[in-house]
Formats: sequence, structure tokens, C-alpha cells
Amino acid sequence: MLLTYEEFPTLLTMPRWFGTPEVKVMPGKPEDYFIEQLHPDWFLVYDSDGDMVYSGVGPVSVQQSNAPF
Repeated sequence: MLLTYEEFPTLLTMPRWFGTPEVKVMPGKPEDYFIEQLHPDWFLVYDSDGDMVYSGVGPVSVQQSNAPF
């Protein structure tokens, strides 16, 4: 995956643990990722190279940050 600098980075948001969602900054743009729902509560997230970047409880989302970093 070609990495580019994004002023408003891509965020992978995972389920809440103890009231706070877990958020991970990801390289690239949101459209570089694909989310697959394997079971009602289990999700897989792949990057544009087809590499799995997340496998776990959901729901999950990949979105552009509302604020610059």
C-alpha cells in the first residue's frame, strides 16, 4: 500500500470497551479499506492490498477524521 500523508487521517473505530470506543489511526484514505461482516457481531477489515488489519467484535467503521492531526 502506498502511504500518503493525510491532514485529516483515516480512523478505524472499534467497539466500546468500558464506555470509550477504541480508535486507531490508519494510513491512506477510508476508501482504501473494505469491511466484511462475517457473523452478526464479528467483522473483518482489509486494506487495499487484501491484508487483514482487524478481525474482531463489531460494529466497526473506517472514516476520515473530522479534525486535522
